[in-house]
Amino acid sequence: MGQPVETPVRFWQQRVRSWRMLAAAGLVVTTLAWCGGLAGAGRVEAQQSRKKREEPPARPRMQYEQAQIVYTRMAEMIAEWEGKGWETFQVVPVFPANLASGRPMMVAIVFRRPAQ
Repeated sequence: MGQPVETPVRFWQQRVRSWRMLAAAGLVVTTLAWCGGLAGAGRVEAQQSRKKREEPPARPRMQYEQAQIVYTRMAEMIAEWEGKGWETFQVVPVFPANLASGRPMMVAIVFRRPAQ
């Protein structure tokens, strides 16, 4: 009986005290890390490149033409204009079809090619 018997109250007091110390230490470490007290990665600064960059080539000037046609002849017209060196740029419906009067839909086709 040489060893003292710890009472349950003293046991829990020691345990709570140790957890408080651990919590306080964790709070200090977290605060230091958040405020930048601990060494972390240095700041990175962007630097301009030394060599001169080449200017992108200027886009060629384009010439645009528009033609209106009935939508059923659209493929023929596109093939005809592409045969002359034009590129189809945009197809826009101009007049919607009116089935009551029998009028077909009209489209405007915009063609383009490099200016000469």
